[in-house]
Amino acid sequence: MPSTSWCFVLPWLDAAGGFAPLGDYCPPENLLESCSIANAQEEYWKSLSEWDDFKVNVWTSKNQRLQYFFLPLADTLRQMECVIFYWHRCTREYLLQLCSLYAKILLEGKAQGYDLAATMLSCFSSGALEGPEGRQLAEEMMRWPCAPQTLEERQLLEVMRTLRKAVRCSAFQIDMSSRSGSGKPDHWISGIHSLHSPSSVCARNDFAWWHQATPKLYDAGWFSGTQWVINVGTASGGCRRLLQAPPDRDVENIFDSQDPANCLSTQLGGVFVEGGEEHFPRLRAQYELRENVKLMLEPSDPKSVRSFVESHLKNESFDADELVLLKVDVDNCDCCFLEALVSEQPYGLNLRPHFIHVEFHPMIPPPIVYRPLRFTFGVGDSLLEISSRHGRRGHFLHCSLSAFSELLVPLGYRLVHVLWNDAVFVHQKLQEAHPLELKRWDSDPEELWFGAYFCHPLRPSPVETHYMGEFQYDYRRWSDIGISETDRLESIRRYLDFWQIPRAFYTLYLSLQTSSNGAKKTLGNSCPFLAFVDVFPTDSWGY
Repeated sequence: MPSTSWCFVLPWLDAAGGFAPLGDYCPPENLLESCSIANAQEEYWKSLSEWDDFKVNVWTSKNQRLQYFFLPLADTLRQMECVIFYWHRCTREYLLQLCSLYAKILLEGKAQGYDLAATMLSCFSSGALEGPEGRQLAEEMMRWPCAPQTLEERQLLEVMRTLRKAVRCSAFQIDMSSRSGSGKPDHWISGIHSLHSPSSVCARNDFAWWHQATPKLYDAGWFSGTQWVINVGTASGGCRRLLQAPPDRDVENIFDSQDPANCLSTQLGGVFVEGGEEHFPRLRAQYELRENVKLMLEPSDPKSVRSFVESHLKNESFDADELVLLKVDVDNCDCCFLEALVSEQPYGLNLRPHFIHVEFHPMIPPPIVYRPLRFTFGVGDSLLEISSRHGRRGHFLHCSLSAFSELLVPLGYRLVHVLWNDAVFVHQKLQEAHPLELKRWDSDPEELWFGAYFCHPLRPSPVETHYMGEFQYDYRRWSDIGISETDRLESIRRYLDFWQIPRAFYTLYLSLQTSSNGAKKTLGNSCPFLAFVDVFPTDSWGY
């Protein structure tokens, strides 16, 4: 039973209207208003990065009880801090909703025996403070975010810093060994709390969730030594399991890794492309003595990669029909590289690998198609070059999931797997050869997007967090299924116009591709027409 003490601590919660759906975004969309707190963006940056680090630490603890309590608490406090940093631009009603959830989480923790107040106090002293004064201090500390009107601006900032520090410290001082029960808690969190998702979309149960069984997609017995891979964006050559992968899933599933092409390189040869000089020594040491590996270690663009691969096809280093996997992750018009390799000649090499693995834009959901029209020269790490100091030349260089589908589905590919913001497409020739092993998820791309990425408990992604901090914008609004797709598309267009990204630089429209049952599906409101924005023909590529 919930403790009645919280009625005393937060006596006005009934006025919040219960646990209503998300009522606002933070920061709001009006980007032109100046902020009354001069260093709001700096504080917002700190909040985003520190809560992100905290969530990763809780996640990697592999303690599911700890995750259940602290992951939603971190998301809630992060949103509360945002409201306070932008107090004059965010509604008090939104804060009331967040405070309702905040109180509910603390009550649930208290019911399970988590004495957060006492543990927080121990972080600020040599030992836990005891007695009524210490308890009152701790409970006041936890109440502070929900009483901003009683504090001055300077006090508000200090309060949020202190509470953030206390919660981050206390998480790993709570003794979980004496808790009753074992394994997953009764309400194991499958995704972010519905209150942190637009129109409560993450409360749905009809998604293809990130933690559910997924097709293995790969069996070592299918492949021989004559087959090969192409890896555009090899990085250090490592094969590491994705942090966001379910901890109890098959550890040999290469598509749960950060780089499946690197994982296959222990068995297969191929073409490995990397432009980061810091990775060159390790890649040379790892691959230079292998005759079945061709290294392209230099800054590259779609045209140069196409030429490099074509040269090794012509000298018969590799057989195009034996290409198993094409992986692209360069964070700079990845769909341009993909086009250069899979599109029909003369624009591409007309390759048809069994699998294609790509990293998609983490803020633009299906069915919205967004893609740059050309590779941007002079950009190293696009994420590090979105600031005004770099002329924002790295801003919005990713391709959306629907942009990849628009390119690949007509070529015989189907989207079969999403984990975090990575997607796997399989060609029909492999599906026909292994119909039982490669059963396609009976899911629409939107269901994959929300269940396997957007509602993942570790969202927002590092890319989204970086963007949120730099542009002070809440990108969740683009995934609000309570808003029509055309209105969401227009919101994206207003954003791009505001940040002066020329319309001639990109394509933006709604996809009308069909789902597996042959019908156009949509989770939200739709419009029966395409909204094209400056669609250029393929021969206008800028490379």
